Parts: sequence; C-alpha cells; structure tokens
Amino acid sequence: MKEFAEDDLIRLFQKEDILCVNCRGKLRRNVLRFYLGELKVTGLYVYEEACKDLLLQYKEFYDEALAPVFFYGFDTGKYRGWSVVLVPSSEEKERERGFSHMKKMVAGWNMDLCDVLRKRGNLQQKYQSRMDRYRVSFELVNRNLLVGQNVLLVDDVCTSGASLKAAYAVIRPYIGKCEAVCWAYSRQFAADSQKRKTDWKRLHKII
Repeated sequence: MKEFAEDDLIRLFQKEDILCVNCRGKLRRNVLRFYLGELKVTGLYVYEEACKDLLLQYKEFYDEALAPVFFYGFDTGKYRGWSVVLVPSSEEKERERGFSHMKKMVAGWNMDLCDVLRKRGNLQQKYQSRMDRYRVSFELVNRNLLVGQNVLLVDDVCTSGASLKAAYAVIRPYIGKCEAVCWAYSRQFAADSQKRKTDWKRLHKII
C-alpha cells in the first residue's frame, strides 16, 4: 500500500491538479527551508529540467493555463493575516507576455496582495553572468500599503538568491515579520543544506 507524505494529503483535499500524475511525478518536490541572511525561505521543488521546461512553457510561450500548477499543494494557512509581495519581472517583460506571471501563480491564495515592487532593467538572470545576478535591484512604490504588515515574499525560482535578497532589502524598513517562498530552488541550496546536516551529525558524535 502506498504511503502518503503530508504534502500529498494536503493536495488530496484541494482542487484537482491540472497536471496528470506522470507529469507531476517528473517534478522533484522536496520542501527545503533555508536562509538568505536573516530571511527564512521555503522552497518547494528542486530546479531541474522538468521544472525548467514547465516554467519556460508558462513564461516564454505564454501558457497562462499552467498558472495553478506551480504552487499547487502549498498551504498558506500559517500566513493568515499576512500580505503577499511578489518579486516581479520587468514591466517591459510583463507587457510582452500580456500578463503578470507571478500574480497568476498566486491568484488562488486567500491573501492580500501588495503590489509595491518594480524591477529595474529587463535583462533576465539566465542571460547574466554570475556576478551580475547579484546586482538585481527593485524600486518601492505605494509604500503606505506595506507599513507594519507581516509579509510573505514570493518568487518563482531562487537560483543565486539575489532577487529575493534585493527585494527584501527594499521592503524591510517598513514591515513587521517577513518570510519568503519560492516555487523552485537551485540544487546548490539543497547541497548546502545536506552539508550542514552532515557537519552537525559529525559534531554531535564528537560531543
């Protein structure tokens, strides 16, 4: 008999997944919690080929019907009363797509959305050098919407962590608590997490 993980049980009581079982199975769901400085981040999937292909189909081929796929099964209950702030694409890229891919991703969440960040420039991270990825910047608009709010910062993919850190730096002076969630994260974060666990076990044996 198949055993169900907690995430599987949560999804059973949600609306039907628009991905078939085989397609969903190709995405490696591995919920990981890690830190970018003081910012706690929850990542849902390892960013491998299946995730890359799905995101490409959605963002670059404008397949809006895929929007509910990404955060399917993510429980927002612990963030009741919090506000969502999205890490945006550039305005030029959103005009080209004809929709905000991040807003579509979280459309089913029962949370207030604070549309307060604008990305400067239009160069996508995949075309940037590793050093340039750390120079992502955002400007803050409608600051009054944020003041005193607890915020869930949301991004699609965390590769270097630069976008989340830059967004957090901009909103931090005005908000209360803040955590972040990303749909997918690079394998490096998983490797770093495993290394810390291994180091801790070794230290525990020594002690």
